[in-house]
Amino acid sequence: MNFILRHIYTLLAIATVAFLLPIVGIAKADTAATAIVSETQDTSATEEAAAPKPKCQVCHHAAAHPHTINISCSAVAKHLANHPGDTEGPCQNVSDEKPPKPSHPKG
Repeated sequence: MNFILRHIYTLLAIATVAFLLPIVGIAKADTAATAIVSETQDTSATEEAAAPKPKCQVCHHAAAHPHTINISCSAVAKHLANHPGDTEGPCQNVSDEKPPKPSHPKG
């Protein structure tokens, strides 16, 4: 009797899987179609997000070598608050050369 019940349960499991696979496949196809429709409807939002954000120049006074950096315009106020010596706009009367790297004596 136990042998028969085990085979009946196995057959029921196979029948259930065989019945549910096409339904799951339809559901996946349905969600893919919905995703395609929503992508075409949201193209304006995607285009806005993909557009490059405007950059602003800030004169960053790092150590003894001030240099101009370009950061998001929305981040300028926060940057200036975190770096009190920095100024908005490009640095004036500063060479574009990089400062020499500090030499560390080998010991």
